[in-house]
Amino acid sequence: MARRFTALGLRNDARVLEIGCGEGGITIALQRAGFHASGLEIAADRVRTALRRADENGGKASFLRGSAYDLPIPENSVDAIVLENVIEHLEHWPQAVAQLARALRPGGLVAVTLPSRFGLRTILADPHWEVFGLVLLPRWLAKWLITRVLRRTHDYDVFEMPSLSKLRAIFARHEIDLRLNDGYDRMVYKQEHQTDQSSKSSLKRLIVMSIGKVPLLRRLYGAYRRYISEIWILEGVKRG
Repeated sequence: MARRFTALGLRNDARVLEIGCGEGGITIALQRAGFHASGLEIAADRVRTALRRADENGGKASFLRGSAYDLPIPENSVDAIVLENVIEHLEHWPQAVAQLARALRPGGLVAVTLPSRFGLRTILADPHWEVFGLVLLPRWLAKWLITRVLRRTHDYDVFEMPSLSKLRAIFARHEIDLRLNDGYDRMVYKQEHQTDQSSKSSLKRLIVMSIGKVPLLRRLYGAYRRYISEIWILEGVKRG
């Protein structure tokens, strides 16, 4: 993600905010990559864990407790915002989009990942509970199945996996233009840092590099990411 931000023109001293940072892994990684990274999390125990992990990694990343619906961040004060698998856990996610748009400076970047509700792999096994067809059910029925029948949890916190068109419309309402990224750069990064030297890994590395060199393969991979893969990767820029 840090390398992608740099490729998109984000300078090394940029201020990056991760909303819904959990225990802080991504925020800490962005800080170690050179950005001024902060994480926002509503759960107090996770903030404490993130602060401890930050201290173990040099103590430079900062964390604060707060709500995505009311960001304790000044207007136009950050250069980039990250939401990594967060939107589907926000009951009123359009309100959170309005807040992040307020905090993001004109020309600032947004990086968003979330499950693709109608992706084939998501339908076969949803990314939260690995249940076939769960994402096709209305929320009340999915909640009943997970909490009462399968008894996987007492707190079903998946609210909506919005369509690509709805995502774009809500973000555009707040002057942020979203586009789908096929995630090829992430795949290349993983291959470049792969230590496994087996023949299987070498073949996979060859396939990955071939995708980048053959336009038709790249388009096919993009179609896979949009219609089959379980995760969408989106990037946005605030107008102005």
